[in-house]
Amino acid sequence: MIVRVKASRTLSISKTKTIKESNDLQPDVIILSAWSDRPVEQESWKFIAQTLHVKSIVYVACVGTFAEKLHDEIDEKFYQLQDENQNTRLATFITTHHDKESLSDVVNYCLYATGKASQEDLTLLAILDAGMQMDRKLEKLLLEQWA
Repeated sequence: MIVRVKASRTLSISKTKTIKESNDLQPDVIILSAWSDRPVEQESWKFIAQTLHVKSIVYVACVGTFAEKLHDEIDEKFYQLQDENQNTRLATFITTHHDKESLSDVVNYCLYATGKASQEDLTLLAILDAGMQMDRKLEKLLLEQWA
C-alpha cells in the first residue's frame, strides 16, 4: 500500500484490489476500480462496512468500464447493511459511477467536487488493481494531484 500524507490529509492506494479492516484508516472518499467484471473482494466489503460506522459521510466513486454495475452492487450492499443495522446510525453514503469520464476528471471529482477537499483531515483511499494499465494511470494522477 502506498500512503502519502500532506499536512493532516492522507492518500492511501491499495494495489491489490482488496483492503482489510483497519481501525487507523477511515476514508472520506473511496475510489474503486471497475475495469474488469470481477466482484469486490469480501475483505473490502467488510472494510467499507466498518467505515460506514465511524464516518458521517462517505463518497464512493466507481471508475472503469464496469463502474455502473459495481455502483449498483455497492448500493445493494449498503441497503442490506442498513436493514441489518436498523438501530445503528450509518454514514450518509454517496456512490457515483464514472465509466465515460477521463481519469483526470475522476481525480478532480474525488478531490474537489465531493466538497471534501477543504477538509484539513481528508482521507482518500483508492482500491486499484496493479495489473490494469488504467489503474496505473489513475494512481499516477492521484499522486501528482496530491503532491
